Amino acid sequence: MADIFVALTPFTKDCVIFGKNANQPPTDVQQVIYCAGADYTTGSKVKTTMLEIDQVSRTHACVLSQTAGSWGAEMGANDQGVCAGYTSVFTKLSSLEGNMLTPSDLTRLILERSGSAKSAVLTVTSLIDQNGQGGRFGVDNPRPYCGVFLIADRDEAWVVECAGKSWVAKQITEGTCTISNSLSISTDYTMTSSNLQEQSVTSGHWSSEKGPVDFAVAFGDDPPTEIGCTNPTERRSTGSDLLKNIANQGSFSTKDMFEILRKMAIEDSRLLQTTGSHVTILSSAGLPDRHWFTGTPCPSLSVFKPFMFSDNVDIGDYTRSLSKDDKRHVLYKYHEKARELMASGSPKGEALSQLMRSLEGKCVVEMDEFCQQFSVENISDVDELFKDICESEIKFYL
Repeated sequence: MADIFVALTPFTKDCVIFGKNANQPPTDVQQVIYCAGADYTTGSKVKTTMLEIDQVSRTHACVLSQTAGSWGAEMGANDQGVCAGYTSVFTKLSSLEGNMLTPSDLTRLILERSGSAKSAVLTVTSLIDQNGQGGRFGVDNPRPYCGVFLIADRDEAWVVECAGKSWVAKQITEGTCTISNSLSISTDYTMTSSNLQEQSVTSGHWSSEKGPVDFAVAFGDDPPTEIGCTNPTERRSTGSDLLKNIANQGSFSTKDMFEILRKMAIEDSRLLQTTGSHVTILSSAGLPDRHWFTGTPCPSLSVFKPFMFSDNVDIGDYTRSLSKDDKRHVLYKYHEKARELMASGSPKGEALSQLMRSLEGKCVVEMDEFCQQFSVENISDVDELFKDICESEIKFYL
């Protein structure tokens, strides 16, 4: 489950700002990893969660926030200026039958294979057409779900909503967009799966007398209460209002997206928790892109840390799970103790929380200044940026 946001002009100045909270069972751990671009020979395969599929000849470098132990990704970005994330939705076509690509598989494949948001739409829909998509919640009583994707580059954003192998895609070129864990595209889609109208009528999910198929009405379904979902329509409305209210014309910023993710986070539920958060700033003014990840739960008590692509990226192992038995990575373990202190409301905890938020704010300012003064000669300065900030964060928790 997730809330995903994007802001474009006129709310932003010369950039697109993307943000996502990953809301999962509290026992899940989000790890942040870097995957270098690579070349592959003809006939190469890639093993996803359930399927082995054909590999492409070249993959792009990616930074991913993923559930520890999984292959796919909840969210991330690539070195081509594309970012993406997904949320789970329940639909009338969700199925547990057969093997398919999971939404997290598709998110990673989007980033590894796409040079623009539009090409990402073509990539993900082609993969769905060929392999299907979906996943399952739970072990004892699994519930099938489908995926909704929000994809952005420096010029536009796209929403792709799926129900089984049926899908619709909507282009967004200005303003804001919010998605949560429900289908939301009605009839205002830009692209659809092949023969969507005919198949919707034939399957009994839509009547030809009603005109063009309303995708959300025809295929949407309510999430089960036992997995801790709040009303998805209300949640999306709340997030959308929050985004629009904060997004003053031309001044929406990195810190504003941080604030939205913190306000929309799930931090007090036994069933779901915001296990990781991600913000990306994609510049259309020729400046470097900036990517921010917490790598830890509860964004109100976490620090967003910057990442930038370079020729020799080294993010270290602080946010990578190194054990199959204990998926908590090094940063998670130190933050876990500090989070208890900060959540306690004690003077010491309040002081630590304020200090970390102050250091985060200072880091945002310094990153903005670095990008404004950027030259290619200085790109090596960010090779170990994410690792260095993680190391500094840990020192404050000792």
